[in-house]
Amino acid sequence: LQYDFLLKTIRSRKRFSKWHKKSASADIDVIKQYYGYSDAKAESVADLISADDIKAMKSQLSQGGKKR
Repeated sequence: LQYDFLLKTIRSRKRFSKWHKKSASADIDVIKQYYGYSDAKAESVADLISADDIKAMKSQLSQGGKKR
């Protein structure tokens, strides 16, 4: 009887959510492309690189086209 009670009272629904993905930073992507680093190495080095250096990297890597 207890099993029947639980079966009838608990509604069926989706109980699990999707996995959360890491949000990619534009600065990390620039470092990866400029130096050819992996994700983990680029994240560890990001603290050592200044904002001015990242701007210089972006200008060297820019391939033209419209800015969004």
